[in-house]
Amino acid sequence: MRSISGSHHALLHDLIAHVYDNWAGTETIAVFQENLGRDFYQARREAGKAYTARLESRGVVTAEEAAYWKKLDWGIVLKKSLCHNRSKGEPAMHILIIEDEPAIRQELKLLLENALYQVTALEDFEDAAKEALALDPDLVLLDLNLPGESGFDICTRIRFASEVPIIFVTSRTDSMDELTGLMKGGDDYITKPFQAPILLAHIAAVLKRTARGGTELSKLTHKEAELDIARGSISYRGQTVELTKNELKIMHCLFLNKEKIVSRANLIEYLWDNQVFIDDNTLSVNITRIRTKLELVGLHDFIGTKRGLGYYI
Repeated sequence: MRSISGSHHALLHDLIAHVYDNWAGTETIAVFQENLGRDFYQARREAGKAYTARLESRGVVTAEEAAYWKKLDWGIVLKKSLCHNRSKGEPAMHILIIEDEPAIRQELKLLLENALYQVTALEDFEDAAKEALALDPDLVLLDLNLPGESGFDICTRIRFASEVPIIFVTSRTDSMDELTGLMKGGDDYITKPFQAPILLAHIAAVLKRTARGGTELSKLTHKEAELDIARGSISYRGQTVELTKNELKIMHCLFLNKEKIVSRANLIEYLWDNQVFIDDNTLSVNITRIRTKLELVGLHDFIGTKRGLGYYI
């Protein structure tokens, strides 16, 4: 049996409660919380019983149905709540598993499905990065030791076109591997064997920190030019040009500060904060390339320069 340390109660509670709050009821949530300290699976069973009793008391299910439901795994009861929330336009977060060991892959899949995530597990790794980009998940769990490309290479290819959160889940415990994973653009690094509650807590934390569709817009506009973050492109009067990852990050920073001067130092700092590691000379090269691309779609002199101060749009 697996117990949960007190420091992870809040994250696990948030992970579950957002799905069935206002439907399963706060009484059920309270039962789940009370039992977390003893055992994760016991907490699910007790919460399932409380939830079923609540439905029975309201006449939603018969006594015979309730008796049957009380024998079910709490994950099944939660999935009924998931269906309810999907009908309200709240789909489950989609997690992609890239793991070549069948037993571990299946363990992860079951764990995440019971935690109410939508899960896809790749079994063909010939072009895993392309598959990941096509599926457009909310988070990727990525092993390092894969047939063909390594997890590091896959992460690099994904990062070139997407900011999807990536958590490495691997048996490689060397600190240099962990550092390399984070430098390649990974958001977290978990070593095997992992404890299920701890992994769920890390996933919840990364998803919360990198939440999509929050206050940040996927498209930004200025002077008829439209920067499409999701597609990595900029458009002007019906014409579109693709941007590289570095170019997109630079334009994103300028669009966020439109009509303001952004110093070279602040721009480089912004890029480093977003896992783009460039120096002063490389920044100049990128600005030149961006200006060339902008002219191709008719955006002449779109990026201005204030000598000694920085750039602006």
